Amino acid sequence: MYKGTILPAGDIFSRGFSFLYMLGVGFSYSLRNIIRSRARSFFTIFSVSLIVCLYTISNGIGNSLIGQINKLMNQDGVDVIIQSKYSINPTNSTISQKTIEKILKKSNIKASEDLIIRSRRLKGEYLAYMIGATNFQQIVDKMSLSLVQGRFHEKKNEILIAEQLLKVLGLNIGDTIKLAEDKYYKIVGTYETWINFFNASIFIDQGEIQDILGINNQKNLLFISLKDPNDIQNFIKEVNHEFSSLKAIGSKNFSNSLGNAKSIFYLMSVLSTATLVLTLAVMCNTFIIAINERKKEIGILRAIGWTKKMIYMLFMVESTILSLAGGIAGFLLSFPISYIVKKNIIMSIYLPTNTMNFEVIYEIFFISIIVGMFSVILPIFSATKKQIIKVLKDE
Repeated sequence: MYKGTILPAGDIFSRGFSFLYMLGVGFSYSLRNIIRSRARSFFTIFSVSLIVCLYTISNGIGNSLIGQINKLMNQDGVDVIIQSKYSINPTNSTISQKTIEKILKKSNIKASEDLIIRSRRLKGEYLAYMIGATNFQQIVDKMSLSLVQGRFHEKKNEILIAEQLLKVLGLNIGDTIKLAEDKYYKIVGTYETWINFFNASIFIDQGEIQDILGINNQKNLLFISLKDPNDIQNFIKEVNHEFSSLKAIGSKNFSNSLGNAKSIFYLMSVLSTATLVLTLAVMCNTFIIAINERKKEIGILRAIGWTKKMIYMLFMVESTILSLAGGIAGFLLSFPISYIVKKNIIMSIYLPTNTMNFEVIYEIFFISIIVGMFSVILPIFSATKKQIIKVLKDE
């Protein structure tokens, strides 16, 4: 069994090709051990693939949510967004109509749009967002809103609802829905948009939202387009100084001010980090068991002149093969799981539509190699520090 690792070793090492030789020997040695320990190898690959799948999906959700918001805000037409100074998200922001009128008197404003966004539970369990805009056509253009069924709402007692939300609620075009006590609204159309947040929303007349919530002459957000885009920072400073209760933000930085979006992003980041630690723990545990079973082999290799570094490289190749196999399997597994979640789980309407990012494959490849390299350090160090004679005698 050790013939291929004894005779050629001295010749090849003396010629300075130890690294390439060790990779070749390590690869063949690793494949033999992976095949020999099929059950443990399968369990390791399966465990790593599930963890990497979770990492891929959680990483995709966080990045996709922030990416969608940034893409929306970076489009032409919006330079500054104004909301309450201490609001953690748009639904908690409050701007009075008088304040809006004062802001709009500034000479460097080209166009504006104010918005009301409030959350509402439908049928007691589904969280939806009611949205009212002074200029609905601007919203249609900005979000690339596409009509799926029916028509846009025109009257005060009519609403336009997201197609996904309509299906979740089990309703149809022409049905009525209760949004407040004794207030029923007719569904006249459904829509879809590339911004998944709005795929759990209802568009309604702005005055009706104010009546439902009892917030007359109050808005949530004010979008400003300036005559000179180079004047953004000066405008922001001017508004923040003049209106102490408000917070003006450049559209490109708006996603950083969204409490909910940041919370989801940070949660996904923590979850991603936890999965990496778990992957390392699984691999380390696997090789503690594997190396403990191969003490005799390690003792023989050391007896014929192999160094700790050479033995480490052998097991490093094996762990890298397993972690790479698990990483690739987990990445591929994330596609059908994401599809199943989007199609069958109700809560998926609140998640970004495109959670898959092919660029993450490079991260997975890099992480798999790092995990493979570091997961064998502790087991190998523990195994190789024992005396050769004692190891062989015990075995």
